[in-house]
Amino acid sequence: MPKLTIEERRQKNIDEGRPANCFFRWNDEDNVLLEKYFNAGLSRSDMADKFERAPLAIALQLNKIGLTSVEPE
Repeated sequence: MPKLTIEERRQKNIDEGRPANCFFRWNDEDNVLLEKYFNAGLSRSDMADKFERAPLAIALQLNKIGLTSVEPE
């Protein structure tokens, strides 16, 4: 079976009821933007919508890059 393209992987996530970027790695640009949104006071839910990821993924990444140290909701 051939490897799926990025767009095919994103569509598969959507078809299976997951956010489009579920299971995709975070890159440096994403982290910079995540920090900007965090500092601007956006909610995890709003950030999840912008990044097409789950709120839990946002919470975990915020912890990983040192912006929070709380348990995910």
